[in-house]
Amino acid sequence: MTTRNTCAAPGVPSVGTWEWDVATGRVTWSTALQRLHGLTPGAFGGTFEEFARDIDPADRERVMASIDAAVTRGAPSYQADYRIVLPDGTRQPIRALAEIERDDGGRAVRLRGTCMDASTLQESQRRRRAERALSDALFGVDEIDSGIDVLTNTLGDTLRLLYVGYWEDHDDALRLRALWVSSVVGPGVIEAARGRVIAHDEGLTGLCFTRGRPAWSEDLEGVVDVVRHDDTIAAGGHCAFSIPVRTRSGLRGAVTCISAEPIVFDDDWSRTLDSASAIVSQFVERAATRDELRRRAAQQTVAAHLGQFATDHPLQPTIEECVRLISETLEVEYVKVLQLLPDGQHVRMVAGTGWRAGVVGNPAPEGIADSPAGFTLAAGSPVIVADLRTETRFGGGALLTSHQVRSGMSTVIDSSDEPWGVLGAYSAGRVNFTADDTAFLAAMAHTLASAIEQSHHDAAREFLLHASDVLASSTSYHATLSDLAHLVIDEMADWCTVHVVDEDGKPRTLEVAHRDPAKVELLRSMRERDLEGRQDSRLTTRLVAGESVFIPYVSADVLRGFTTDERRAGALAQLGLQAFIAVPIRTGDRVAGAMLVASAESARRYTRDDVRTLEELGRRAGIAVETARLYEQLREALRTREDFVTIASHELRSPLTSILGFSRRLQRRGDVDGLSESAIEDVATISSEAERMRRTLSLFLEMAGLESGRFVADEADVDFAELIEREREALLRETPLARVQVSCSESPFPVWTDPERVRHIVSNLLGNAVKYGGEPPSVQVVLERAPGRVGVSVRDNGQGIAPVDQPHIFERHYRSPASANGTRGLGLGLYISRLIAQRLGGSLTFTSTPGGGTEFRLEIPDNR
Repeated sequence: MTTRNTCAAPGVPSVGTWEWDVATGRVTWSTALQRLHGLTPGAFGGTFEEFARDIDPADRERVMASIDAAVTRGAPSYQADYRIVLPDGTRQPIRALAEIERDDGGRAVRLRGTCMDASTLQESQRRRRAERALSDALFGVDEIDSGIDVLTNTLGDTLRLLYVGYWEDHDDALRLRALWVSSVVGPGVIEAARGRVIAHDEGLTGLCFTRGRPAWSEDLEGVVDVVRHDDTIAAGGHCAFSIPVRTRSGLRGAVTCISAEPIVFDDDWSRTLDSASAIVSQFVERAATRDELRRRAAQQTVAAHLGQFATDHPLQPTIEECVRLISETLEVEYVKVLQLLPDGQHVRMVAGTGWRAGVVGNPAPEGIADSPAGFTLAAGSPVIVADLRTETRFGGGALLTSHQVRSGMSTVIDSSDEPWGVLGAYSAGRVNFTADDTAFLAAMAHTLASAIEQSHHDAAREFLLHASDVLASSTSYHATLSDLAHLVIDEMADWCTVHVVDEDGKPRTLEVAHRDPAKVELLRSMRERDLEGRQDSRLTTRLVAGESVFIPYVSADVLRGFTTDERRAGALAQLGLQAFIAVPIRTGDRVAGAMLVASAESARRYTRDDVRTLEELGRRAGIAVETARLYEQLREALRTREDFVTIASHELRSPLTSILGFSRRLQRRGDVDGLSESAIEDVATISSEAERMRRTLSLFLEMAGLESGRFVADEADVDFAELIEREREALLRETPLARVQVSCSESPFPVWTDPERVRHIVSNLLGNAVKYGGEPPSVQVVLERAPGRVGVSVRDNGQGIAPVDQPHIFERHYRSPASANGTRGLGLGLYISRLIAQRLGGSLTFTSTPGGGTEFRLEIPDNR
């Protein structure tokens, strides 16, 4: 049986009066009350027992007990809610109210009251309870999915519903996002509902959504959006209603319900539906706002992660990580990173996800005319495509349409000078991208732009460092410029030409380099005709004037501006010139040449940063060229000096030999030949000066050989201890007052080295130690061995070397003021000694403390 809805029987009264005489048991009903009980007027018999028989057996005992308690316990009034059974078997909710009349002894005499139809009241209370329950249940819930579950369960339980469905606007349709069904319907309804989609104007739900206000139907047969329609009707479904869900951004969806009981959708029900719609909409708005905040925070976290990732990884992995993060964060199937090519009209996808095989990294350029990418570059700001099928600002482009892309957004990857490319995110479904989404995509593009710029700066820095090393390693003017051309080819160009400017101001091609060796001669002939045959060209004029030339894209018009010569135009076409940079090579204030760098097959896109890098390279190349030129001049000067020294030595050696021979002969025969004492002294002076001149010539010859690099060691097995002892004895013969102490860790002390060169160093060190030592001079010599090396230290007891003189002690011709005033010499001894030590693979160093003497240390390798 079902409960009757009073509104379904027009003309039935809702209130009737009654009176009960307790003493006689007589019950009197008004005509209205009799009709309320489904009786015709006069049909009620007037007994209490007859009244009791009308009460639903399930409520009868409770009602009788409540009446007895009110009568016997002295209560002034009585109230009871119960159901009666009408003649047709239906139940009717009743609320009874009465006043109890008592005698002086407090005994109940009479009850007078009313009975009213409680159907409307109970329905109103049920609706209010449902509203409160719904509001309480959703309070504090801030997650949309869990909130929708709470919403459907609460409505179903409190309103005794069979079906509650939450439909959400999605991709130009309404999608069933959540479903609650009563246990009497069966679980098959939920399985059948999975993924259900209806049109915006379909069924009761569509009517509610399109009108934006509650809708209802008392005929369930017309509610076509009900899932498993027959099952729902069979389970007792009577009618349906749907309430809209809206937020500040507009309608979000609708909640559609099937009732297990008949409902009269009067004004009270209309207000209830409006209230429920407001409660649900407030929750969805609140949850959506919190979802947006969480989504925004997550997007900010992702953007920060990419920034950190970019600092720790190279550019390409950073771009690929950016693609992955965007796809996951925005929940889109397609992401692409497009690099703009030199012509500004084509792009190349350098990274992406979701696209068919062969699209990402495809060297074939993609045109951007009438495409989202082209429109984005022109707009210079993020662009959202709500529906590519109805887009009027631009076309879809072959790539997007072939992948059935419907929605998307894109933004410019902007470098410091000009756009680098485009970053885009797309979906085959309809996606309502928000302002937060576009801000996120722009932030990711900004991070990519920073990473690209940093990568370019790092590459430029590494390139210039490498270039400096290469240029510094070359000591030839021509080799330097040849190295420069090939260095540029390796790093940033398809071909490069280097030109020099002669003293008369005319340019001349010095070096031509191309990635394709087959095109070198073609390039050489074209450049020679261009620069040497057209000195009046604007390019040549600007380069000779020291200006850089940058053409980011060589269009057909630019190409025609280069030449009217068909042969030259054909050569340029064969070279595939797309962009080029020309920078001067300066040496001081003079333009010494120029470097032309071109992009062709690689389609490399040059920027102002590349111009600045090449200008810096040109500056460094100018320094290297000038250094190489000076080095060549120095080598020529050294060769000239060496030739002079050699010639002078040979020319002077024969006369000196004769002078020494005759002077020594005169010394030996002075007494026999009757020379006077003064004459003998003069002969001795001649012999001494001639010997000094011979040693000076030997020093010059030795120094010239060492400086020219033609040093050849004449190595042999030498007893180092014996060598030092012989030098010590020779020194003591000349300065018998000197004390020279030698300490040697072993004897003999074999070493494989050049004995004459080592003897020269030891002799020089011992001589200096005695010369600059104390009075009398005291010298300590220590000979020791280390793995693979031997060392000898010579320490004197002199005044030491002044700090101001110490940095210059090994310089050629340097003599400290103290030594210059007291002794004769050329200041070459230590200079030549250190050169010999270095040529032998060793070193000569010193330590000196003013007033504490000086110690020189010679270390040479033991090449045994």
